[in-house]
Amino acid sequence: MSAIETTAPTTLEAPVATSAAAELALARTDTVAVSEADYAESLRMAEEIGKVKMAQAISSGLSLSVIRWFAAMKESGSYKRAPIMNFRGELFRPKTFEELCEGMGFSRSTVHENLQNFATLGERCLAEAQELGLKVRDMRKVRKALKDAPEETKQEVFAALRGAKDSSEDLKTALDVVCAQLAAAKTETKKLTSQAEKLKKAEEDLRKDYDARGKVLDARTAQYEELNEKYIRATSPHPSDREAQKILRNKTSREELDKKCGDALLAVAQLAAHGAAMLADEEMEEDTLSYVHQRISLAVKSMAASILDNGIDVDLSAEFSVDFGDAGEGEAADAGTDNE
Repeated sequence: MSAIETTAPTTLEAPVATSAAAELALARTDTVAVSEADYAESLRMAEEIGKVKMAQAISSGLSLSVIRWFAAMKESGSYKRAPIMNFRGELFRPKTFEELCEGMGFSRSTVHENLQNFATLGERCLAEAQELGLKVRDMRKVRKALKDAPEETKQEVFAALRGAKDSSEDLKTALDVVCAQLAAAKTETKKLTSQAEKLKKAEEDLRKDYDARGKVLDARTAQYEELNEKYIRATSPHPSDREAQKILRNKTSREELDKKCGDALLAVAQLAAHGAAMLADEEMEEDTLSYVHQRISLAVKSMAASILDNGIDVDLSAEFSVDFGDAGEGEAADAGTDNE
């Protein structure tokens, strides 16, 4: 009996060892080396996927943790081509978010609906909505009513819904009332905002008009004060005021005369420069060159006549005469030349 017990295992161990060695070699062939970080990430994802599968198995809805996981996957995109075990126990590598949803046993529309609720309500209010047992249609109403609403308003709405449920009040009726109140409040807020913007614009327009009118008024006031001061000085019987007015008038008249003389000199300089340019132009004919001299001479004579006619004391003969030297010396020089 003991011989049988010692020899039997020996006979059976060889095939077993051979089979184990073959399986080990096959496993080593199919094994792919991964880093410790990738391995840890795979374990983490496997744990999260397990939660998703559990939620899918328990209910057709999505728990808050599952919704949070789908939101993280959609934002990070880490699911793409990652090896994931679907709800049937099959390995797949999703390329799109829709493939991920369907592989985990949910339609993309269902996941998208829950992600919208999560984004609008936040974790706390979404958890309360699930506790209240709100259906898809009810969630859409709440989501629409609370879109862009502050957190305080969201808390007040769900507090009202909890109160309705605790008091055995019809939850659907309470939900309709709350959503209607929020819609009316939004409409009123929008109306008030529009009115506030119109009032602000009207205020800005009034401010601009007021500033413009103020500038005009300041200019007119300054002009009035200047004219009034001149009038007072001109009509004042006091000698000092009359003397001051006289000095001011003389000063102003001289300044105006200086300006007009400057303008006249500039015009004459421009006229002379134009005439010189014509004289230097090789394409000008003799008739044209003669016309330059004649026309400018006529203009000078006209200016001289206008100055004299207005009683301005200008010795034009002295101003326009050319000094050719002593006439006697010139004649002597000519005589000496003739004698030679």
